[in-house]
Amino acid sequence: MRTLIIFLILAAAVTAALLGWRAWRRRRTSGPSVSLVLLRDSSAGLDEAGLRRIAAGALGVEFDSEDPDATDFVVGEPPTFVVKLGERIYLVHDLDLPYFDDPEEVAEQMGEVRLAEAVRRHSACVMVALGAEAEDVAGESAYGPVGKMAAALADEGCLAVYCPQTGEIVAWRPELRAALAGPDPLGVFADSRRPAPVVSVPDDDPEMAAAAAEARRRWGEFVVAFEARQPGWHFSVKVPISDGETMEYMWVDVTAIEGERIRGRLGNDPVSVQGVQLGDPVDANLKDLNDWTYSDGEEVFGGFTVEVLRRAGGRGGR
Repeated sequence: MRTLIIFLILAAAVTAALLGWRAWRRRRTSGPSVSLVLLRDSSAGLDEAGLRRIAAGALGVEFDSEDPDATDFVVGEPPTFVVKLGERIYLVHDLDLPYFDDPEEVAEQMGEVRLAEAVRRHSACVMVALGAEAEDVAGESAYGPVGKMAAALADEGCLAVYCPQTGEIVAWRPELRAALAGPDPLGVFADSRRPAPVVSVPDDDPEMAAAAAEARRRWGEFVVAFEARQPGWHFSVKVPISDGETMEYMWVDVTAIEGERIRGRLGNDPVSVQGVQLGDPVDANLKDLNDWTYSDGEEVFGGFTVEVLRRAGGRGGR
C-alpha cells in the first residue's frame, strides 16, 4: 500500500515539475501557494538522501527509508522531491533556472540596490511548498514546516528569500535563519529584520545634495550630543567607502570624533564594494560626510538623506 502511495505522490510531483512549472509561475499573481523560494546563484544539488537528512534535522522527524510501513518519508529525484509529514505533503523543487521569467526586468523595478542585485544575479532557485491547499492549513501557521525546511536549505549560495503569496522579498543573511525556522517564518520580511536599505540616486540629484549639505551645516549638533552621550545612545554617520573601483555610501557606528576625523565601525554590509564587511573599523574625513543620525533611546535625530532615499526607492531608485 505504501508503495502505491509513494508511486502516486511521485507521479503527481513529476507532473508538477515537468508540466506545471510554468502554470505555477503564473499563479504568483492569482492565488499562489503556501511556499517560500530561495533565490540562488546555482542549483543546490539536492538528492534524496541529502534532502532526507536535511528535512529530518529541520523538522525533528526520523525518516526511515527502510521501513515499508512508515507514514513519514522523503522520496524523489532531481529536480522534484516529496516530503510527507503526517497528513501533509510538501514539495521541494531544486531548479537550475531563475524563478522569475525575466530577472533583469524584475530587478529594474526594485528601488533597493541589494535586492535588485540578488534578483539580477540569481540563476537557480529552491522552492519549498505545501503540496495542497486546505482551509485547515491556511494562514501564517501553514508556513511552519515550509520555513524550517527553507532555513535548513539556505546556504552560502542563497541570495534572497521570496514569498510568492505575499510578494515580499528579503536579501539573505545567515542571521535570518533562526527567524525563518521560528514560529513566524514570514517575520523575516519585517522591516526590523532588514539590513540597512541601499538605494541608488544620480550623483547630481539636487534633493540629495541639499540633504547632505544640511547634514554638514548642522554637524555641530551631532558633536554636542556625542560629547554628552549616555549609555544606550547610538551615533552613526554616512560616508563614502571605496575599494578603488567601486564606491558606496555606508553607515558607520561612531566610536570617536577627533577633530576632522571620525572613527567607528562599519554599520552595514556592502553591496558591491570588496574588502570590507559589517563591523570593520572605519576612519573617515569630516569633509566626506554625507549624513548623520543619533538616538537617545527615545528619539532619533538627523537622517537628512533618509527621506530622499525613501522617495527614490518608491520610484525605482535608479
